[in-house]
Amino acid sequence: MEYDILLEEDNIVDIDKFQSNTSNISTAVYGIVLSRVLHYGLESKIFSLIALSKTGMTIEEIIVNYPKFSKSRLLRFLNTATSADLLKKNDKRYFSPEENKKYYLQSSESNLTAFMNHLISSTSIQFNYLEDEICDIRENKDIDIFKELYDDKDKIISFLDAMWVIGYGDTQEIIKYYLFNNVDTIVDLGGGSGIFSILSLLNNKATRAFIFDLPQIEFYINNKIKEFNLADRLYFYPGNFFKDKYPKADLFSLGYICSDWDDEKCLFLMEKVFNSLEYGGKIIIMEKLFNKNMIEPFETAMMDLCMMVEANGRHRSYDEYKKMLNSVGFRNISLIRTSGEKHGIVGEKIEYER
Repeated sequence: MEYDILLEEDNIVDIDKFQSNTSNISTAVYGIVLSRVLHYGLESKIFSLIALSKTGMTIEEIIVNYPKFSKSRLLRFLNTATSADLLKKNDKRYFSPEENKKYYLQSSESNLTAFMNHLISSTSIQFNYLEDEICDIRENKDIDIFKELYDDKDKIISFLDAMWVIGYGDTQEIIKYYLFNNVDTIVDLGGGSGIFSILSLLNNKATRAFIFDLPQIEFYINNKIKEFNLADRLYFYPGNFFKDKYPKADLFSLGYICSDWDDEKCLFLMEKVFNSLEYGGKIIIMEKLFNKNMIEPFETAMMDLCMMVEANGRHRSYDEYKKMLNSVGFRNISLIRTSGEKHGIVGEKIEYER
């Protein structure tokens, strides 16, 4: 097949102005590439290095820190990141977009390295079973996912570090807006990284807190206790929250716990908390929440599918949580809305006939 190419002096195409065809489809198609680019940029600390620079960095300045890299291939990697707006480029100098710096900087509580490690090493593998999950025929579906996640220290650290990162900013907001009236003791069920207990104590919202979680993570919590100098206020309480008795508390917190389980198991936990509280005691559930259409927000929809393939869990709407809490006896249900996607749902045990 032959093609006629016509070039006219008054109608020459600017060959440096080809446009990107960035659509929802192309983003989905190349999402696997972008995830890998982001992951490597974080893990290698290249993005952190660039984010630290106030004037941007040239390829020559960057490669000084990575002498084993091929200059031409590193350039292709950086240009791909720039094409996806993960980086910016101006006159041969690479910059981090200002809004991305908190996710890139190693010193930031919002650094995404741990979360991306979890997505790449664990979540992505579970998507091999997506069809089985959609058909609801996956074998060993009821196996406790935490047996695998908690079977060695490296996995524990990677997972809990990821949970700290994705919950940090929103948890700060929840603690800021929640009125800790008459709260002396918190029991943080499945407290994992300890983020809610630690931030509550650091902000003097409670006198003490117990992180109730499986015994395998005790070393991690002990390290956090030392890191934040909370030895006289923060305690680890080993146990299985489905099987073991809870310590007494004024407030029970469940952060990213309900999304790991189906409705039946969630209702079991809610009722067990209700029966463990005195009148006036409260529960706070912290989760991503769907709008009523169960389609948005975007991150909630993405993580809902992750919960399906990883944990046989799901994300829910505020109305769903309100209905569940009411059904086990909680009243005065209220919502703490944050600027992010993790919000707080509060319920109170009041004196009345169920």
